[in-house]
Amino acid sequence: MKRICITLLLLFSMLLSACGSTGSSSTPDAPVEEKAYVYPGETRRMAYKNPAYEKDSYAEGASYSPVFTNEELKQQFSYTGTIHWVDCCENHVFTVLSLPEGYDGTQTYPLVLMLHGFNSTLDEWTYYVKPLNDAGYACLLFDFRGGHSGNASRSDGKMNQMSFDTKLADIRAVLAYAETLDMVDPDKLLLAGHSQGGMMALISMCDEALSKRFNGTLLLAPYTDAALVASYEAPEDVPESESLLLCTVGKDYLYAAWKYEHSIWNTLPSYDRPTLILTGGADSIVKEESVQRIAEIIGENATYALIPEGYHDFQPELIDGVINDYILPFFGGLI
Repeated sequence: MKRICITLLLLFSMLLSACGSTGSSSTPDAPVEEKAYVYPGETRRMAYKNPAYEKDSYAEGASYSPVFTNEELKQQFSYTGTIHWVDCCENHVFTVLSLPEGYDGTQTYPLVLMLHGFNSTLDEWTYYVKPLNDAGYACLLFDFRGGHSGNASRSDGKMNQMSFDTKLADIRAVLAYAETLDMVDPDKLLLAGHSQGGMMALISMCDEALSKRFNGTLLLAPYTDAALVASYEAPEDVPESESLLLCTVGKDYLYAAWKYEHSIWNTLPSYDRPTLILTGGADSIVKEESVQRIAEIIGENATYALIPEGYHDFQPELIDGVINDYILPFFGGLI
């Protein structure tokens, strides 16, 4: 009996050895090929914490008014808003809400969500807020995270981590905040974007959820990165950094720019909300033909107008005409 057990143990050991030998001599699995660059997505948290968040002058609920060096312009365009800090991806987004004069806590207003351009801040919209408030519109402005190369922005983040995807996350977060406000009519939301804020508006128009939240979109001199990314055959080809309008943007920005420049144009024709597109004939940054192309791609839902003497940022003396002749009639038809 003992001899039988030993024999069985030997046979079992030989079987295990054979199995191990077969496994070790087989061809190993080929390594998974990794892409040269994988973008982390719109949930990117930026490491830089802006000290503005700790300043009393920017405290939650504090009043905010833009700074003017010209007293005449101050009298014409100065407004007062309320500061709110919106959480986004473990960062703080500096936000200002400005309401029509006379708000007593019972009214609701249509809201204009305003997206500023590249290397700028919410103060880019200074000349538009009071005229819109006077016409009965609430205005919600914010600094994009990493949206300014210097220290003008109050939101967290540095430009080397900013991209269209991080900006899209900011828009979602600020819109979610807007939808909690009792003074905002949730069925009367309008989107406005200037320069690269116009590109962010275009991206929002192509987003399935965001596109349904706004009654219509205003694009002022919308800027795209078509020329910048034209030399990249694939997203993995983008360099570590690139110079753009006297600033340096990082790989995250370039990757997202490539992605959206190759994706949104097929979606825009299906956008079913009205769009007003305005550009200046004296604009040295955004060429008229590129704005016309945007209008043509959007198609029948787009209205395009040229302000012949307008610069990239419309001059203060043009604002009344731009708002009264174009923007207010457009907004009024949407709400």
